[in-house]
Amino acid sequence: MIGQILGTLVSPLTSLAAKFVERKAAKDSLRSKAVLSKLDSETQITLTDAEWEIAKAKSEAGSWKDEWITIVITAPIACIILGSIMMAFGAGPELVNGAVAGINALNQAGVPMPELMTATVFAGLGLKLWRA
Repeated sequence: MIGQILGTLVSPLTSLAAKFVERKAAKDSLRSKAVLSKLDSETQITLTDAEWEIAKAKSEAGSWKDEWITIVITAPIACIILGSIMMAFGAGPELVNGAVAGINALNQAGVPMPELMTATVFAGLGLKLWRA
């Protein structure tokens, strides 16, 4: 019984440590590949998924692109929630109706808003739903 409790407590820590070591190894590998490609005057480097994500994160440091996309895609959800709260205090349904009408118009135009909202929220949480 004590072994099960210790296993339950230690398992997340070992998983976290393994992911840290994996990221560090990918970072070192990326750095090595970049140096070797410069020495060999290569114009293309083949990267693993982990190396690509590290390179992407480094190049997008300080960028507002992801945050802007998240704000734009999830704004209708915020409008519906805020409008619902306002309606509870006696305000009109204009905000909710406008957000719903906007989502419906985008859906009719072929923009899959439910899927975009889901993917954006999961991406913000760091979860991958699919690969291109």
